[in-house]
Amino acid sequence: MQLQRVREHCDCDPMVRPTRQQGLIFISLAEQGILALNAETRKDRRAFATWVLITSKGAKKARTRVLEGREGHLT
Repeated sequence: MQLQRVREHCDCDPMVRPTRQQGLIFISLAEQGILALNAETRKDRRAFATWVLITSKGAKKARTRVLEGREGHLT
């Protein structure tokens, strides 16, 4: 989540200019996260991937649209 927030901040604010040192820290964090994920069992990696997918903003919007569509059909 930390890296996602940094990316969103950089995307939204054109004045943000991470330093080389900050970039290296972010790369290291990403590498550590990948190593930790790869160390988990296949079952746990799937569970994590599923959680990420069902809790994303896009998934929430899709569920809302589906529910709104269902309500429209019920009236």
